[in-house]
Formats: sequence, C-alpha cells, structure tokens
Amino acid sequence: ASAGGCSGALVSISGGNSVLPAGQGFKLSCEFTCLSPQHVTQLWRESRNEDRVSLVNITSSLSSVSLVLSISSATKADTGYYFCRTQPPDTISPKVAIQIADNVTTSTLTTPSTPRCDSTQQHSSAAG
Repeated sequence: ASAGGCSGALVSISGGNSVLPAGQGFKLSCEFTCLSPQHVTQLWRESRNEDRVSLVNITSSLSSVSLVLSISSATKADTGYYFCRTQPPDTISPKVAIQIADNVTTSTLTTPSTPRCDSTQQHSSAAG
C-alpha cells in the first residue's frame, strides 16, 4: 500500500498475553493507522463475564493515533481481554489476555529475619 492509498483503518495492539502477580504493572499500546477524518479511537477491556468497559475514548481527526494504557499496580479487576477499536468504520484489533494472579505467596508471606527456637515450649505443650 502506498502512503496515500489506504484501503481502510488498521488497528493493532501489543503488550498483552501475560500472567502477572498482583501489584505489578503492565502496559498495552494500540496503533491506529489509515483512519477516516472524524473517528473515535478506543481501548476496551472485556472481563470474564463478558462485561465490556471502554477504558480510553479519544475523538481525533489525525490519520494515525497511538494509545498507551499504563497500569502501575495491577489488581484482580484488571484481568480480562483487551482490544482496540475505531469507529467509524468499525475496525477491531485482535484481543490480548491479561491475567492477574490471585495469591502470590512470595509477596504475601513475611518471614522473620531471625529464626526463633520454640522447640522447648512446643515440646512441653504437646499433650498425648
């Protein structure tokens, strides 16, 4: 395709398809090219129960738009399928999956810095 000869809007998404521990950040970026003069570019999240939420909504007259969603500390609520779309015309990117892990044991368990010796107390309290 030559520079001026766009046959239709192109939408791509990058940065997904990963499993992350809660509290870690992630970044998704959408690239929109060959857009019509008046359009809305959007970034959506679809949760497991198929609720769709529009996270970013930008009306623009530029032919190329880049959207970046940056989550600094992810929670379970950020789990879902993310995709970008533009309208008009309706062009939708592939979906990418982000999964935030429930319990990450390494970060929730705190171990004391000095091990305690409770063996004598445990021994005396053990009743047979």
